[in-house]
Amino acid sequence: GALPSHSVQKKSFEDVTKILYYAPGTNEGRGMMESILNNLGLSKSIHLIPMLLADLNRPHLGDQLKNAFTRAKQLANGGCIVFLGMDSPELPLDEIEGALLNHQTATLCPSRDGGYGMLCLPNTAPLQVFDSIIWSHQLTALCQLKALSDSGIPIRIGRIMDDIDEPDDVEGLISRLKGDPQPAFGCLVCPSGPTARNSNCSYTRKALGSLGLL
Repeated sequence: GALPSHSVQKKSFEDVTKILYYAPGTNEGRGMMESILNNLGLSKSIHLIPMLLADLNRPHLGDQLKNAFTRAKQLANGGCIVFLGMDSPELPLDEIEGALLNHQTATLCPSRDGGYGMLCLPNTAPLQVFDSIIWSHQLTALCQLKALSDSGIPIRIGRIMDDIDEPDDVEGLISRLKGDPQPAFGCLVCPSGPTARNSNCSYTRKALGSLGLL
């Protein structure tokens, strides 16, 4: 979404249009997402957009992102679009703010497995930036960077993000959270707003706590 520069300086994401692109893109799927957001008290702050296709097979991911980019631009009032992976709970708040401020530059935060956890695109980026990407591969981020470069889009590479795909990833997340027992909580949708370099959202801690893992 679009974020005015004065809001960035105030460290606020209140003016950002927040979108949850969900699957399955059915009435049942929407009902599940609405229930989750209602339970978290977030139903009024997030727009729900269903995925175009019912599955998440690798060959379709580029089409999914094209569709999400096109539809998000309709809600963003000319601002840049930031894609955030749902499997990366430790969001780089400062990177997101910087990406929103430098909205004519693409920003990519790579993940340790070769993919990426965040991608910010200028509103004017062509849909072709999602073509010829090898998805779910150790070269995914490099392919995305090449596609951006081939389209003539300036690129900034942010810091590495940790995504949660395997059991060992969960253990690593728990270890990091235990190492920071009293963080300054911050996330895009928490009532307190962003207050830290990385988000340490209370919802993630509550979920892990309910499972007896934290």
